[in-house]
Amino acid sequence: MNSTSPSGAATVANIAYCYVLPIVCAIGVIGNITNLIVLASRRLRAVSYMYLRALAVADLLCMIFVLLFVTTEILTKNGAPINQYKVYQIYQCHFMLTLINWALGAGVYVVVALSLERYISIVFPMHFRAWNSPRRASKAIVIAFIIPALLYVPYAITRYKSIEKWDDHIYKWTRETILRFLPIVTLSVLNIQIMIAFRKRQKMFQKLTKRNEQGAHKDDTLMYMLGGTVFMSLLCNIPAAINLLLIDETLKRRLDYQIFRAVANILEITNHASQFYVFCACSTDYRTTFLQKFPCFKKTYANRSRLRSFVKRTQSAITRDKDSSDQPTSSPKAS
Repeated sequence: MNSTSPSGAATVANIAYCYVLPIVCAIGVIGNITNLIVLASRRLRAVSYMYLRALAVADLLCMIFVLLFVTTEILTKNGAPINQYKVYQIYQCHFMLTLINWALGAGVYVVVALSLERYISIVFPMHFRAWNSPRRASKAIVIAFIIPALLYVPYAITRYKSIEKWDDHIYKWTRETILRFLPIVTLSVLNIQIMIAFRKRQKMFQKLTKRNEQGAHKDDTLMYMLGGTVFMSLLCNIPAAINLLLIDETLKRRLDYQIFRAVANILEITNHASQFYVFCACSTDYRTTFLQKFPCFKKTYANRSRLRSFVKRTQSAITRDKDSSDQPTSSPKAS
């Protein structure tokens, strides 16, 4: 297979951006609109949910901008003369990718702010009440949206311009370090520290109290969730950051690069499209509020709850039978 085949590269780009990405974005739009409806509930008014609402806004904007990009790509491939319009030319040159990457960067920084809040609540619980306030959260959210916007202004201005005394490589590395690699490292460190603190607290509570296995299982589930957060951040964001550092017009003609680029972009968008489904899987309060907002799903959820209850009862019965069979039978004493 020729790694520089233009037709192969075009086919990969066509499949990724005209078929796969629209489906991912449609799922993301539905999920994030649902997210905003659920998070608007009075039941979810804690400061933590301010970050989640901001994250839903950033992710929804990202999905909309990506859908605009995909729509214009499909129209262009089908021969629509949109390239003749001045408005589209300005949008394509200066705003199309800038807006997508701004929304992605804002979402990442909101997640960093939320992880920092969790870190302080777990590692420094005595200082958390004084530190955690709606005003502080609002400032953090505004900063999370401003930083990526400022860093992408040079990209929007100079994308198709050759400016003397402008080192594009230094700018790209600085931008991607601040917007991609630094948040990934920060998220990894914060969540690892949270997991360590939880593990220490779990051991301390086990010594002081006789907790049942169900409580220990909940802590283990939380550990898996936090570990999964770190893993998903690494898996979905690092390839996209590498792609933005490598991308140029020569590489775009290579088939192997187009495959890597398509996978990296789809992974990153999928990460931001899946927030609603992660919340539903992880938060009991969120699921309860969701069912209040959308009562049509109560029957489905009740059926799943009954199935889980049946499985748990079956597992408990099997465990009891196994324990009773493992116990040695005592022989009667001779009189």
